[in-house]
Amino acid sequence: MERLIAWAVFAAALAFALVPFAVSFGGFDPRAFPNPLPDPVAQPEGWTFSIWGLIYLWLVVTTLGAAIFHVDTPTFWPHRPWLLVALVVGAAWLFVALESAIWATLLIWIMWIGAVGALFRAPASHRWMVRGPVGLFAGWLTAAASISIALVGAGWGVWFDEVTWAVIALVLALVLGIWLMARLAVPEVALAIGWALVGLTVDASDKSTLVAGLAAVGAVLMLVLAVRAVIRPSPKLAVA
Repeated sequence: MERLIAWAVFAAALAFALVPFAVSFGGFDPRAFPNPLPDPVAQPEGWTFSIWGLIYLWLVVTTLGAAIFHVDTPTFWPHRPWLLVALVVGAAWLFVALESAIWATLLIWIMWIGAVGALFRAPASHRWMVRGPVGLFAGWLTAAASISIALVGAGWGVWFDEVTWAVIALVLALVLGIWLMARLAVPEVALAIGWALVGLTVDASDKSTLVAGLAAVGAVLMLVLAVRAVIRPSPKLAVA
């Protein structure tokens, strides 16, 4: 069974990485919202999404290596089902995002739960093989899932205006990021969130001083937490 799951994780990672070549997605269609968002406040610069290339490559290479060299390693077993869920949902996400922002937001949070669940169960002794790529994946999803809430909330005109929703998304991403770093101190988590916030700072600089300023402060905080995690690695082991 472990061999089957290990290879299923690799297959899911490969599918996840190949889907963008088949589906073109440049963000939610502004016309899909009752309150159109042609240039959202809570939207990082396009170049920040280049991080997906690193995430895809790192996950494909390491899940293949894990399937070949660590299929019978007990410390690799606990995280695999969680990562499998995140990757399978991720492979379907682009298709859903083209049709529904609401369902895409729900799915990205399921992806986040799977990635974070895998991160908490990843073997601490294999940072580059598991904790690094899963941490980068989980960190980026933390930012992306939070921003999705802002886009949906503002796009449907629920309760608050667009700037307020952007602030809510930033606070949520920072709270989750700080919590993850406090529990596991995986630097890739903070680096991914910080990268998203740098992109958001640049994009929001001519839209909202509040959002740009908060994003900049958050990016610096994530960088500090990442450096601290490198200097003082977490001794915490994976949970069963």
